[in-house]
Amino acid sequence: MTQTLKSRRQILPGFKLTLGFTLFYLCLIVLIPLSGLVSKTFSAPLPKFWEAISDPRVMASYRLSFGISLLSALLNGFFGRYWLGCWRVIVFRGVA
Repeated sequence: MTQTLKSRRQILPGFKLTLGFTLFYLCLIVLIPLSGLVSKTFSAPLPKFWEAISDPRVMASYRLSFGISLLSALLNGFFGRYWLGCWRVIVFRGVA
């Protein structure tokens, strides 16, 4: 029994339409503004760009952002392992 590709049922009906909408909105909301940001960044001369990113207030914001990110990653790692250990003890109680 052979079936053509058109008559075969899809596992995920509407997948192509959904993928099309997803890619359209990804381009519209994320990629177009991001490309504008990159083109605006490279339009400035290098010394002016370096002056803008090495301003003391900008450096303080970098330290704050990366410091909080590091702290949250460490806390997530610690508590993730802790809760995984608790779950393992509860679920596998009595299993050797």
